Amino acid sequence: MKIGSLDLDTRFEYLIIYKDKRNDTINTWTLGCAFELNYRQMLQSDYVEILGVYKKLTDNQLNEIANK
Repeated sequence: MKIGSLDLDTRFEYLIIYKDKRNDTINTWTLGCAFELNYRQMLQSDYVEILGVYKKLTDNQLNEIANK
């Protein structure tokens, strides 16, 4: 496997890590409000294997975790 395109835009809430089977690359994609639609389309694609989906935590959520 090779590294493909890396989208690490911190302004968006979701990060998808996926494998593009056409060129055997690992890629990332950051999304905001369009996450749900794009994620469904990726699941239906024969060319994409979802490796991980992550949602950004708020400062309050991070504080709760850190202070446990």
